[in-house]
Amino acid sequence: MIHALLTLVGHVCLLLWSLQMLQRSVDRSWGAQIRRLMNRGNDRALRSFAVGAAATTVLQSSTTAILALASWTSQGLIPLGVGIAAALGANVGTTFIAQSFSFLSIEIAPLFALIGFVIFRKGKLASTRDLGRVLIALGIGLFSVHGLSAALAPMSQSPTFQLVMHSMSSEPAAALLASAAFAWLSHSSIAAILLIVSLAQVDELSNQAALAMVLGANLGTALNPLLYSRSAQVDALRLASANILTRLIGCALAWPALMFADLWIDSLGASTQRIVFNFHTIFNLAVALLFLPVVPLIARQLTRMFPERTRADDPALPRYLHGREAEPATVALTKAEREALRMADIVVEMLDRSRGIFACNDRDRITDVRALDDTLDSLHESIQRYLAGVGGQPLSDRERLRAQTILTFAVNLEHIGDVLGQLLMKRASKRIKRQVSLSADELSVIEQLYDSLREHLQLSIVVFMYTDVKAARQLLKDSENFRQIERQVARRHFDAICSGRGEGVSAAGLYLDAVRDLCWANSRLVATADLAVKYRAAVS
Repeated sequence: MIHALLTLVGHVCLLLWSLQMLQRSVDRSWGAQIRRLMNRGNDRALRSFAVGAAATTVLQSSTTAILALASWTSQGLIPLGVGIAAALGANVGTTFIAQSFSFLSIEIAPLFALIGFVIFRKGKLASTRDLGRVLIALGIGLFSVHGLSAALAPMSQSPTFQLVMHSMSSEPAAALLASAAFAWLSHSSIAAILLIVSLAQVDELSNQAALAMVLGANLGTALNPLLYSRSAQVDALRLASANILTRLIGCALAWPALMFADLWIDSLGASTQRIVFNFHTIFNLAVALLFLPVVPLIARQLTRMFPERTRADDPALPRYLHGREAEPATVALTKAEREALRMADIVVEMLDRSRGIFACNDRDRITDVRALDDTLDSLHESIQRYLAGVGGQPLSDRERLRAQTILTFAVNLEHIGDVLGQLLMKRASKRIKRQVSLSADELSVIEQLYDSLREHLQLSIVVFMYTDVKAARQLLKDSENFRQIERQVARRHFDAICSGRGEGVSAAGLYLDAVRDLCWANSRLVATADLAVKYRAAVS
């Protein structure tokens, strides 16, 4: 019994892992294109529904799609009604994935795995290798589904297993709750549906309990977006609430039909497994058809139920970029300047947090710096959208040049954030992983560059705000030290290699890369100062 139970748990874990591998491979290769498609739903409920269904079919996860929709509604990129309609489509799209498993035979699982392995090993492009991962994941998924049925067969002879199945068959509500819990824990309604099918194949689960578990799977997978949205903006909470409320109402309306499940299933003459797959699809289609016509009403009601709330300040959200339509261009540009200065403050914080990272093994600091980079990216995107709106107004040459200066400053700060949060933190993580140590002299040079970069950032802020030509010239002059240090480090590194001193090459290469990254970050500050000086000359 214990061996059979462990085998069952192993196959469940294998199924969950294959579904996660499938979703991540598709998302990594085609996720960006799918999200752009989802963002083009405009204000038409039917189009948003279709896009949501198609996107989820490709992304392999309704939870991923709904979380993306919640994020976009919270940022004001799409209206709440569009998000709700797309979420209904996402729930339908996930049923198509489950249906695909029902039509694939275990006999082709080895072929999927073999072809996927060959494509993965021989592929040169990232998209080709991801396609190989998709096929491998499908093969593993089919193996695990077959293994679930095989593992359940001997367990079905156990009195304990029969007692549990009998309890669930006699109490459909308990079956619903058990399925909801599994779908919530696994973050996947597909995994829950496949488990239900496997249980139905051993003939220990009644038709009524099997369909109740289908309803539970739909409820459980709707819990994750709701839980993730509790601390997000209120629009994200509204969309997640709409998602679970529509499913709750759908389950309440479908529940009476389960009382006659044996009668109408026998009249159909189909297997319980086929009924489970079809009921999953029909339920989500029916919910979508029921609520699509009233999506605007649902959006209004949820807006009343969840009014705007006072919440802790989210550093990733802009503080000053609002009301641009009713304001003069000079006021709007001033607000954009203040938001750009917030970006500069975050870069200063990133410098302080990452300082000394090559002398310690603190992975938490690496995570913190990367999180700050994400915040910087969000603010940069907000400034770009805001200035695009300002650019639609009639602007004088001076105002247009100032907008260009602000945008350039924000772009360069975002680039510096990428250097600190991605390149440098990647090298710091690699150093920890490979247990590479830098010498005291190398660490001293990096500290010196950090000090200089922080000073130059302050100078660039002065140049940006006051177009101070003296500060700009000082920045240009001091930046020559960066180039000299980079040349010296590169020359020493190449001399060591050419002389045959191979020891410490890994540390020296990492050290050279870090120095070059810091030099490149400094060059972005110089570019900002150069443009600010040109602005000063143009308006003088």
